[in-house]
Amino acid sequence: MSKILLAIANGFEELETASIIDICRRATLDLCIIALEDIQTIGAHNIILKADILLSAVRYEKYDSMIIPGGLRSAQSLAQNPKIKEALKYFHSNKGLIASICAGPLVLNEAGILGSKYTCYPGLEEQINKNTYVDEDVVVDGNIITSKGPATAIKFALEIVKTLKGINEYQRVKKELLFKD
Repeated sequence: MSKILLAIANGFEELETASIIDICRRATLDLCIIALEDIQTIGAHNIILKADILLSAVRYEKYDSMIIPGGLRSAQSLAQNPKIKEALKYFHSNKGLIASICAGPLVLNEAGILGSKYTCYPGLEEQINKNTYVDEDVVVDGNIITSKGPATAIKFALEIVKTLKGINEYQRVKKELLFKD
């Protein structure tokens, strides 16, 4: 079973983060929320989320996948954190799933692991200045999944489920959510 780290910092995008957590847990994926600053992390719209553990206490080698939700302030903080960059490089070199949405691809870019094609929140691709921006809701490039933003969060999370649990679990969760493509 995949063990996933979901990294947040103050300013995370609440809709994306909640969608990812909910959908991954519906699919019985082992997802651990890690926070950069404090267990009680404040989102971009002042919603407080209680993380499972602080980044400083995480042994990322015990996990095999990592998700970076959006929220520009959160992404900027995560992109500057050496342990986050080290973890992303570790997962990338071990072919673990790496997924990021909205401003999250900025973190992957800063770690030097962003795939050859990606998507992100429109306009942020100008800060990346490399690779191929694709104007699609969700882009899969090898072991990296990227997505645009809040409106694409369910589709993004379902792609994570499909990748880690297979088409049957993807279809089950998709049906439970009443999600239609």
